[in-house]
Amino acid sequence: MKDVKNNKTTSQTLSDLKVRVHGDLAIATYSTTYDALIQGQHYARTVLCTDTLQQQSGAWMLMANHCSQAAK
Repeated sequence: MKDVKNNKTTSQTLSDLKVRVHGDLAIATYSTTYDALIQGQHYARTVLCTDTLQQQSGAWMLMANHCSQAAK
């Protein structure tokens, strides 16, 4: 991703956000759809993502993230 001149996001949307909080832990699930040019190659897809966060010193810190391409 360092080759910024060949990387460009044309559009990106986030939907279906759900956040579940369990004490100082939170799980966020969502879908994101993007259209981008990455290292000169075009990508247009929807991915399903899960973020795991932990509250530390009053701030939410991202501990883990995973995204998989949605079935067509």
